Amino acid sequence: MPDNEFWRRRVTIYLYHFSEPFGHASHYLGSAEDYEQRAAKHLSGQGASLLKAVRAAGISWELARQWNSVPRFHEARLHKMKANKGLCPTCSGKKAYNRGNYIEEGNVNNSDKAGNEADKCDDF
Repeated sequence: MPDNEFWRRRVTIYLYHFSEPFGHASHYLGSAEDYEQRAAKHLSGQGASLLKAVRAAGISWELARQWNSVPRFHEARLHKMKANKGLCPTCSGKKAYNRGNYIEEGNVNNSDKAGNEADKCDDF
């Protein structure tokens, strides 16, 4: 586990699925200590640059998946996987819930069914 308090802080990680691709992107993965506040900023155009551009292009998004109260470093693990499509239930169906889970002390977070640690999600 990282030593830095910032990376150990508990956050909500969320995955947005775009209604249509925007260039190479069809998803956005982010995190926030207060998800509702961050989602409101994204919708108002004051959030992430990618979502501003997506919104300006007339593309909508939906919340496809959410990980609640997980360490922020788990977001970095998910980004490192470069597999948003595999994590997205809209794209990959129910099997997406078997991928990218955070397991702490042998317990599965958020009632996701998982047998693998987050780093070992190689069943794409």
